[in-house]
Amino acid sequence: MKSRYILMILLSGMLIYTGCSSDDEPEASITEQQIEKLKGSWRATTVTLDEVQQDDYDAFTLAITVNTATSVHYAITGNPDYSPWVSEFGGRFSFDERDPTAYLIREDDVSIQYSVTGTTLVMEFTYEDESAGGRQSSVSGNWKFTFSKVQ
Repeated sequence: MKSRYILMILLSGMLIYTGCSSDDEPEASITEQQIEKLKGSWRATTVTLDEVQQDDYDAFTLAITVNTATSVHYAITGNPDYSPWVSEFGGRFSFDERDPTAYLIREDDVSIQYSVTGTTLVMEFTYEDESAGGRQSSVSGNWKFTFSKVQ
């Protein structure tokens, strides 16, 4: 009887031990999942300002790399002289707490609505350059960038 009781305890212990596998990885947070989707190089395929096609963006590329669990760095190439991208070389995006799956905040506090799939990234934002006059003010308005992932 005693050996049967010990055997039951051992079997119960083995079942509990195998149920608590150390191979279980914690699920990635929403921002970590979005970072995985966003990181990589993206080439502009269509750029519009107030729904008017912009032709100076044929060589525009956005490269997104990991910074932290809540923000990412970006680098740009092929940026035209007059552009809503404030930095000539790049900057940082952080995820908007309202909805990290749909909104990024650029380092100059511009809110960017975005959607991303494995091969397409769409970014829409309003840019107001109040300090510029003349031709510079022509970059103010509603922008939409559609990108394809560079393989």
